[in-house]
Amino acid sequence: MNEVIQKVTAFIIRERSGAKELLVFKHPTAGVQIPAGTVEKGEDIETAVKRETYEETGLQLVEIENYLGCFENELKNNQRIIAETTQVYIEPNLTAIPYKRKLLKGLTVDYRST
Repeated sequence: MNEVIQKVTAFIIRERSGAKELLVFKHPTAGVQIPAGTVEKGEDIETAVKRETYEETGLQLVEIENYLGCFENELKNNQRIIAETTQVYIEPNLTAIPYKRKLLKGLTVDYRST
């Protein structure tokens, strides 16, 4: 049986001047991102979200308001998931789609080291 690797993602929103803003940051090599990372051994999800948020943004006093859900993928040996670039809309409009459908979209590929 393969080892389970848990990941977390934080959608941090603030209201400023009557508008909602989603916190993003620019990673030196990976581009614009939202806080996310791997759950450490023995760590619960809430602690992992807060730790990743602190490590990537410096924010310490964050509270989790909503749990958006989770999904599991069991992959065969030598398979990986490549996630699709995603747009997240804070306010629904004509081009918005439900977040779960869009965020879960990806491509499974066979991986072979050379």
